[in-house]
Amino acid sequence: MQTLQDKVAMVPGGATLIGEAVIDRLVVTEARVVVIDIDAAGGARVAAHHLQHVQCQTLGLTDDVRIEAGVAHVLQTHDDVHALT
Repeated sequence: MQTLQDKVAMVPGGATLIGEAVIDRLVVTEARVVVIDIDAAGGARVAAHHLQHVQCQTLGLTDDVRIEAGVAHVLQTHDDVHALT
């Protein structure tokens, strides 16, 4: 399996079952993952399973201004995004 060590992946809908499965696979490749989800509790639950690799950002995907602000925040924190899943 290819490594994504220290690469940043954003996972919209990461608090869902499918999103969590994607995150589990990304963490195995040593990626740093940002969960993007409107479900704050669900995102925090997923992030808690992978404390070293996963952060959660509560964000709905229906407001372009908030999406831009959310992506800007991720870029400030991580300098780059290498994958959007």
